[in-house]
Amino acid sequence: MQESCLHSCLTMFIHFILDIESTGLDVVNDRITQIAIKRSGSTNPSDRLIAYVNPGREIPSNVVELTGITNEFIQNGGHCPATGMVTGPALSLPAVLPILISFMRNQIKVDEEACLVAHNGNQFDFPLLRNEIARAKLPISL
Repeated sequence: MQESCLHSCLTMFIHFILDIESTGLDVVNDRITQIAIKRSGSTNPSDRLIAYVNPGREIPSNVVELTGITNEFIQNGGHCPATGMVTGPALSLPAVLPILISFMRNQIKVDEEACLVAHNGNQFDFPLLRNEIARAKLPISL
């Protein structure tokens, strides 16, 4: 019974996989530097989005070493060693979130429902994102 319930849940919803990089591990005080989201099960490059976010503060050297996202890249754009992407300067979180929401909405048909999932989401990704949304006073609930 439990297995069929899990199967139903997994097949009933469109799943988006979320991954967040930040200036550290403190979900209250640290800031987001990158949000990546991908529609689960898709190999189409248009079904994923990577957005760099200007955290408004320096990224500590140990975090740069771990993520490959540098202060210079956030400020000026260019070639990111971590992903190989070439972009312009990172946007603020209030500028990035509507892009992410639009991306997800465009992936879902009218009669479909979606679910956002993340590894360690309940302890890190979701609380950090909620705190950032609240700090920016954005009318978005998560």
